[in-house]
Amino acid sequence: MARTHRFQFMLLYMSSFQRAFFCILMVVFCLPLGKHANAQQGPVWKTVCADVENVKTCRISLGVHLQKKGEDGKQRVAGRVLALNVLYLENSETKERSPHLSVSVPLGVDIRPGAVLRIDQGKSIPIGYLRCTQSGCDASIKLDDKLLGALKAGSDLFVGFRPWGSTETSALKVSLTGFTKAFNSLT
Repeated sequence: MARTHRFQFMLLYMSSFQRAFFCILMVVFCLPLGKHANAQQGPVWKTVCADVENVKTCRISLGVHLQKKGEDGKQRVAGRVLALNVLYLENSETKERSPHLSVSVPLGVDIRPGAVLRIDQGKSIPIGYLRCTQSGCDASIKLDDKLLGALKAGSDLFVGFRPWGSTETSALKVSLTGFTKAFNSLT
């Protein structure tokens, strides 16, 4: 089945909300890796704790949201495009805690090639998807000393993935401003 026919077939069985959301995602995500989407980014990296008295319950996060102009002319959040979280996970056997970067992208991505990270002009780092839920598809990578050092020293993190039906990798650029300060709050 040709790509156009598959696309039309898929749209036929979607609700009007799903079609609108899918079209927004296609516009945002169908940029080749050489071109980067700059969706509206929320505050810089922030610390979030389930229990402020216990640092082991904390993570740092950054969300990238798609903005849409409302009828009143004001920008409003239309949906989350990307969520990044860094948290410490404990190895059940050794009880050793190590930092991991968790990436969440919206549904509609091709999970077969996985996602990719790049810090500034560095090498691409492939990461595999772990699961997809109603809120999106999640990938994760353990932050070894080299990768953690690059994140702390870097200016921008590029998160790349393929929209379903595309052969081109799309990338979103997020700032690493405040990453080091936020990360240091976890230890």
